[in-house]
Amino acid sequence: MPVLYHLTTFGNFALTEAATGTQLSIPAGKTRALLTYLALNQEPAPREWLADFLWPELPADAGRFNLRHTFFHLRRLCGDALFHQNRHQIGIARGRLSVDALMLLGMMRTDMHNAVDVTACEAVIEACQERFLPGFWLPDCDDFEAWLDHIRQSLLRQQVSLLETLAEQRVIDGHLELGIHHARHLTHLMPYDDGARRRLMRYLINARRTTAAQMEFEHFAALLAREIGAQPEQETLRLSQTARTETTTTAARPATVPANEKKMPAEREWRITTALYCERAEVSVAHPTEYDAGENGYPESVASIFQLVVTTHGGLVIPTPSGGLLAYFGYPIALESAPTAAITAGLALLAACADSGLQFRLGAHLGRTLCDQARPDISGEMARVAQRICLVAESGQFAVNTDLWGAQNSFHMVSLGSHIFRGLSRTFQIYRVERGAQEPRITTIIERRREPEQSLLNASMERFLSGDSACLGLQGETGFGKTTLIIALGNKARQAGAFVIKLSCVSNLCNTPLYPVQAWLRQRFGLTQTGPELIEQLIAALAEVGCNMHAAELSLLFALPALPINDNSSDTTQATRREELFSSLLRLLGQLAAKTPVMIIVDDMHWIDPSTLELINRAHQARYQRTLLFADLAQRVQSCEKFGSVSDTQPIDSGCRIRTGTTHRQAWHPCAADCRMGCKGGRIAIFMA
Repeated sequence: MPVLYHLTTFGNFALTEAATGTQLSIPAGKTRALLTYLALNQEPAPREWLADFLWPELPADAGRFNLRHTFFHLRRLCGDALFHQNRHQIGIARGRLSVDALMLLGMMRTDMHNAVDVTACEAVIEACQERFLPGFWLPDCDDFEAWLDHIRQSLLRQQVSLLETLAEQRVIDGHLELGIHHARHLTHLMPYDDGARRRLMRYLINARRTTAAQMEFEHFAALLAREIGAQPEQETLRLSQTARTETTTTAARPATVPANEKKMPAEREWRITTALYCERAEVSVAHPTEYDAGENGYPESVASIFQLVVTTHGGLVIPTPSGGLLAYFGYPIALESAPTAAITAGLALLAACADSGLQFRLGAHLGRTLCDQARPDISGEMARVAQRICLVAESGQFAVNTDLWGAQNSFHMVSLGSHIFRGLSRTFQIYRVERGAQEPRITTIIERRREPEQSLLNASMERFLSGDSACLGLQGETGFGKTTLIIALGNKARQAGAFVIKLSCVSNLCNTPLYPVQAWLRQRFGLTQTGPELIEQLIAALAEVGCNMHAAELSLLFALPALPINDNSSDTTQATRREELFSSLLRLLGQLAAKTPVMIIVDDMHWIDPSTLELINRAHQARYQRTLLFADLAQRVQSCEKFGSVSDTQPIDSGCRIRTGTTHRQAWHPCAADCRMGCKGGRIAIFMA
C-alpha cells in the first residue's frame, strides 16, 4: 500500500502529504498526542483505554465523547484511508504513514556484530537531529507523560547507539572528519557524559587538531562546574593533558603543523579557573621604612615570595591595578587540582609572610574568566569577586567561597555565613580556611541545588566503607542528573579501590537473558572475538584480575538466549545448566568481593531482563562482605507487566529527591514503590536512582 503521509516528530511537529508535499495543520494538544500515540504504537488501541489515557480527569462518558470528537477532526483532515477503525478500536492503517521516529527505532541492532549500512544510518540520523517533540506535554495526563518519557529515552538511546557506531565506522574507513562530525553530535545529545567528550577529543587529537581538543575539554569542565557542580573524570583530564603536551610539541616543530592550525584565530571564550587574591590588611598602620618602598606598597621581597609560591604550585601571576596581588590557578586548562593548589599556595603565603612585619589577608574564588591566547581578561567579575571575598577575611586569615568543591577534603573550613556583594545579585557562602585537615570523607560530587541528596549519599557511602549497610532510593524526573551523580560516585568508588561493574539494560533486549552481563564483559575486557576465541580471550582477561572460570561455563553464558528465563521450565536439562551458570557467576563475584569492594551500577534498570534481576537478588542475598550494589532507574515506571504482580509507583514530584527505606528479606523489583532487598549484613549498600 502506498504511503499517504510523512509524520515528523523530531524538531517541529509536521504531517506532510506524500504526493504533494503539502503540510497539514494539526491542532496542538491532544489531537497531536492522539496522532503521535497511534503512529508509534503501530497497533489499534481500545477506544475506552484511549479515552482514559488522554482524558483521565474526566468521567468515562465525557472522555469517550472527547475522543470521538478529536478522532473525527483527524479523519476530516487526513481522510479515512489513513486510519483503521471499528466500534472498539482505532489505529493507523499499515503502510499508510511513515514516521521518522519509527525509522530511527527500525535501525536497532540486535547483535553487536551485525553489519551496519552506514549510508542508511547517516540518512536517518540527519533526519532525526533535533529532540523528539521538544517542549510537548499534556497537563494532568500522568500516563501519557510516562509513555512520552519512555519513548524519548528509547529514541535517545538509539540515537546514541547509532552515532557511536557511525563514528567508529567512519574512523575505521579513514573518514576522520565524518567521525568527528558524528562524535560532536553525540556530545550535543549527552552534554554531561565524559565518554562522549573523550571520543570527540581523541578524534580531534588524531586529526592533529589539538587546540580544538583542549577547547572541548575547557567547554566540558566549565559546563559541569556551572550546571551540576561536578568535575571531569580522571581519564578525561589525562586526555586533555595529552592534547596539551602534543600542542606544545607541535609548536616546537612548526613545519609539521597543519595549515588549518596555523590560521586558527585567537578566540576569546569563557573558561573556568580559580583566582587567588592577596592584599595588605591594616594599611593605615605604620610599618618600617624598608617595607614602604616597592610597587603597589609591597616590598620586593613580598612580591618575590608571592611569585615563587604561586609558580611553585602551578599558578600564573596576573598584573592588577587594584593594589593587590592576583594569581590564577588552572588557567588556561581547568585542572582538577587547581582549587586545592590555590588554597595550598594561600596558606603557604600566610606562613611565609608571618615574620615580614606586614599583615595580609587572602581570598579565593572559583568562577569563569574571559581568556585569549595570551592572558586572561580581568575586566570581568572574576578578580573583583576574589577581592570582595578577601575583604571578608580578618587580618592573617584566608577566605574562600563554597564553589571550591575540589579542596573541601583537604582543609578544615569554618563558615563565615552568607554575603551579598555590591553589584552582584547572588549570595556567596564564605568559609575561612584553617591549616588543620579534616578527617577523610567522600569528596563532594554535586553541590549546587543538590545539598540534601548529596549529604545522604555521602553519608551512605561512608557507612558502607566503614562496614555498615544502607538502603536509599533516588527519584527524579528525566534530565535531573541522576545518572551523572551515580557515575561520579562510581568514580569515587574506583578511587577508593573498588571494582566497578556497570550493567546497561536495553529496551529491545529486555527479554535476552543476562545480556547486560555479556555486554559488560565484552566492554570491560575489550573482547572483540566470537566463538571459541572469545572464550579463550575472556578466560585470560579474568585470570589477570584473579578470577577463574571454566570454558564450559562461559560458553553457556554466551549461549543463554536459548535457555529458559525461569526455573519452572519442563526442560530440566536446560534449567540445570542455567543454575550452574548462575552459581558460576556468583562464585566469580565472590572471588572479586574477597579481594576488593565491588560496586554494581545497573543503568536503565526498568529494562532489566528477569535473569539479570534474579542474579542481582541472589548476589545481594549471598552476604558478600565487601559488595556495594548501586542500581539506577532512569525513569519512573507506572506499572510493570513483565515481572508479575508488583505495587505501582505513585507519581513523584518534579525534581530530584532521596527517600530512605528499611531492608527486608524479599526480592527487590525495579518497579516497586520502595527500594527493598534482602540485606543480611556486611558491606552492602543499595541505591535506586
